[in-house]
Amino acid sequence: MDKIIVIGGGIAGLAAGIYARKEGFECEIYERHSIVGGQCTGWNRNGFHIDNCVHWMTGTSPEKEIYKVWEDVGALGDGIEIIQHDKFLTVEQDGKKLHVWKDVNRLEKELLAFAPEDSKEIKHFCKMLRAFSHMEVPALKPKEQMGFMGNMRYVKKILPVLPYAAKYNSVPITEYIKRFKNKMVQDLILSYLPSSFNTVGILYMYGTFLSGNGALPKGGSIGIATRMRKKFLSLGGTILTNKTITQITEKEGKITSALCSDGQEIAGNHFIFACDSDTTYQIVGKQHMDEFFAKRYSDSDTYPTFSSFNVYLSCDKKAEELTNMVLFKCKPIDILGGMHDTIAIKSFDYEPTFAPEGKSVLQIMILQDEKDFDNWETLHKTKAEYDAAKQTIANDIIERIYTQYPSLQGSLQVIEVVTPYSYNKLLGTYKGAYMSFITTHKTKREVHSGRIQGLSNAYIAGQWTLPPGGLPNAVVSGKFAIQRIIQDLQK
Repeated sequence: MDKIIVIGGGIAGLAAGIYARKEGFECEIYERHSIVGGQCTGWNRNGFHIDNCVHWMTGTSPEKEIYKVWEDVGALGDGIEIIQHDKFLTVEQDGKKLHVWKDVNRLEKELLAFAPEDSKEIKHFCKMLRAFSHMEVPALKPKEQMGFMGNMRYVKKILPVLPYAAKYNSVPITEYIKRFKNKMVQDLILSYLPSSFNTVGILYMYGTFLSGNGALPKGGSIGIATRMRKKFLSLGGTILTNKTITQITEKEGKITSALCSDGQEIAGNHFIFACDSDTTYQIVGKQHMDEFFAKRYSDSDTYPTFSSFNVYLSCDKKAEELTNMVLFKCKPIDILGGMHDTIAIKSFDYEPTFAPEGKSVLQIMILQDEKDFDNWETLHKTKAEYDAAKQTIANDIIERIYTQYPSLQGSLQVIEVVTPYSYNKLLGTYKGAYMSFITTHKTKREVHSGRIQGLSNAYIAGQWTLPPGGLPNAVVSGKFAIQRIIQDLQK
């Protein structure tokens, strides 16, 4: 049977490898890092576990077709506990609280009681969320293989969504929230995603959670990656870590081998690039970049990306004031010239092994854009100033948390600070982005062909091929790559 070389051992690469072995292909995965998982990873610091990725995962409901993909790759299934929170997040302001409850009726009731002046818009918002609970990630076949009947079946599944998607795809979240008079309700809708997203983005996210399709598998990010690695190896696949692919050799429109930085030459029949797409085109050459990526990389105003500045804190006691995700307004924090007045705190108390008994680990995440990444990259050239800036910002964040929660005074310590540059250096992600190109009001959702222009045996997988990305799009893209190889072999 043919041999498939997968470059990149993240979620897309592992999925491609698993489906390759299921179809009988010989398969090797080459990963630049010392472990597989890509951005779906975590690490330990001072007795605490830091989860770098998953806050919620699309595909946890057995009723959705993507669940079967997660089950195929070993991430979900029998014996794997699913953590379903009763609320997605809480917004606090001036002693008041609003929650995004999983129960949409409870959400609607709370919002109506809190902001009766917005009753008409609240009812419409919750009606749309009920519709978006029907949303599906297409996971059976790539778009070009679905055929007429397959497309019709998919359209039937998401029919309740279509009128709202058509109306609000071109409406920025910042414009949509102006329909509401109450400022705190506006904050509840706007607070989690970058403001450049279109309105459909927030409807999809909350609708997915409300449907029970956006929960968390026990063990977090590292658990997902570890189970997928185990699945691939159990099927007879081969993983080679600390292997950086730098270039290819090609002949007559085909890749003949990939070259590793240590001098190894890797031969195969088919090559799947499941690494960051910018890295992919550095390896194969920009002459193989098609219009889909060329226009995105050349027009960041229309196709922006985003990253985040993260501070991980240990808490010397259980932070009972914080459950799952809490956001609050604060005195602005200066992050390399950008002023940020909202802090998002995620508590990992639902994972008791992430912290020593009686203690908590907290993540504070502040969104960053491409200009922020450039600033961090420049600052890193002077390492002492870079480290000092991280510590100053972390201290400012702790001070804001103490102001909001006096009961936590003196209990917090910094255990890790992760900047957008950290993501880029560790994981090779373009501009430190942890998702793909943002779907804004200026753009239509487009999917990539999954093929590399001018190379008939080269395929591309990963979240960048299916904006706005994320774990569900990464895992299905790996599956789709194998389906495309099979289709090509049948021609």
